[in-house]
Amino acid sequence: MRYSGRLWTEDEGESSAGDGVIEISNGHVKVEMASVEVGRWPLRTVDIEGGGLGRHVLIVSGRRLVFEPNRPRRFADEAKAVVLSNELAFAATPAGQAVGGRKALRRARHLRGERDPGIAALASFVWAGLGQIYVGKRLLGTGFALGQIANLWLIRFGIGYVTFMVVWVVAIVHAFRAAEASLDSVIEDDEALPRAR
Repeated sequence: MRYSGRLWTEDEGESSAGDGVIEISNGHVKVEMASVEVGRWPLRTVDIEGGGLGRHVLIVSGRRLVFEPNRPRRFADEAKAVVLSNELAFAATPAGQAVGGRKALRRARHLRGERDPGIAALASFVWAGLGQIYVGKRLLGTGFALGQIANLWLIRFGIGYVTFMVVWVVAIVHAFRAAEASLDSVIEDDEALPRAR
């Protein structure tokens, strides 16, 4: 994808800004300014930070380039994809594991919209089914929630005490495991990233 906008180096400031193009394709980032190629780098060596006001800072080879795209939302989505890809690739390496690969995976999962197992379990602790709804399993979550309402009615016959506790514990455990499974699927889907580059 090619993105046009204003481009300048952070050390020179906005006064040096000019028309620029950033192209992200085939595992590389290419930067052009005034139709002249400034550089081309492997995607895994590029870091993209949000700079606010629709600006993004690209850190490449120790240089900080500020890019103000004409279409900020589209480029922001691309930037998130780059960061996610690089986080997962790094987390899958021995070095990434040594310095906290799980932390990198948690950040990647957050960027990808995956759900936190702890929050899922806590939600189902508050009321059975809320954790499932949080994870995205709305139908199952609704079933758990309605089951608990039925169990409240069954308490008058004595059996509700047992069934309420069973459904409550099962909902908590299931919500936690469902959120963990979504994280595992992210890891499995992206384990090939370092090899593919």
